[in-house]
Amino acid sequence: YLAGVTNWPAENPPPPQGVVVKLLDSQGNGLAGATAQYYAGGWQAIPGSTDANGTLVTGIPASSGNLTFRMSYANASKEVAQNVTTNPIVVFQTTNVTVQLLDSGNNLMPDGAGTGAVQYYAGGWRDFGTTANGVARKELLPLTYSFSMSYANARQEKGGQNVASNTPVTFQTANVTVELRDSDAALMPDSAGTGAVQYYAGGWRDFGTTANGQVSKELLALTYSFSMSYANARQEKGGQNVASNTPVTFQTQNVIVELRDSDAALMPDSAGTGSVQYYAGGWRDFGTTANGVARKELLPLTYSFSMSYANARQEKGGQNVASNTPVTFMTTNVTVELRDSGGNLIPDGAGMGVVQYYAGGWRDFGTTAGGQVSKQLLPLTYSFSMSYANARQEKGGQNVVSTP
Repeated sequence: YLAGVTNWPAENPPPPQGVVVKLLDSQGNGLAGATAQYYAGGWQAIPGSTDANGTLVTGIPASSGNLTFRMSYANASKEVAQNVTTNPIVVFQTTNVTVQLLDSGNNLMPDGAGTGAVQYYAGGWRDFGTTANGVARKELLPLTYSFSMSYANARQEKGGQNVASNTPVTFQTANVTVELRDSDAALMPDSAGTGAVQYYAGGWRDFGTTANGQVSKELLALTYSFSMSYANARQEKGGQNVASNTPVTFQTQNVIVELRDSDAALMPDSAGTGSVQYYAGGWRDFGTTANGVARKELLPLTYSFSMSYANARQEKGGQNVASNTPVTFMTTNVTVELRDSGGNLIPDGAGMGVVQYYAGGWRDFGTTAGGQVSKQLLPLTYSFSMSYANARQEKGGQNVVSTP
């Protein structure tokens, strides 16, 4: 130093006469805002924080010998022991930590497929940053941290990675395929209807819609619940680990609905067809019987069914088609009689009666032969009418199940 110089120019101040701690980034540039301590019978705070050049003047004499220093930055702390008598400048340097989000093909995840939000653990979960085309970077002290990746509403953690020796930190998604197969295990063609898929990650999230029975999405390799909506019904599957167990498969049941007569024979088309519905958020068309049978692929759940036949409608509630099929509706052989005052069936020679029943309106039942006429009807309550000798009489509310 120049003897006697006391007024040092501001742009070139004198070097400090004590210990200096510095925090540099991975490129050797100073990092501001870090705090430091030194150990002398306990941890002693050094006033202030590092300046724009990463420098903090401690005020500790350079003749203090061996000391331990602690630098705190970005919620983490690192310690260094140094003989400040031989070297009064104590340097800490961060590592440029890279966190990657790769897809199942080992490609960096493009922003078009979604970004990932990264955190690291330092006394609590701290924000690291958001991926840009699959990469996020941050300067951290060279320590061991846990990391987390939030992507597509799910969150995965990695514990205990030493960024001083092991970087990048890599998270990788799995290509998850969800299938919709029919009762023969064939993928469901679009002509039979598509399925809308969701997965649970803090709430039900859209996964996609099947195309010929399949839909795929990149997800973090975790355990999820899935749902399939098909034919207005929804089935859930809980707890499938997509890292080790894929595809996620939903399979429909070939549900058979039968219309049988009072003798338990399938109803031939010549006796009339039945129109079937099932309940899934509302009454949905199932189909029309062909010789007493209608079929439809449905998710294996519990449904209510209805049969419309001969202008009347009967419902059956709560049948689990996964374990209980077919769904059977059976008619009752209803007989309407015309008897005289002596209780005898009216012979045709004394005139025939024309019978109707009420089902949304008055419907033709038939004409008596020997005082009787019969018809297969769903086992419900009906009103009847008899027209005889140009007069008409009605009977209301007869349950043909108990009084056929």
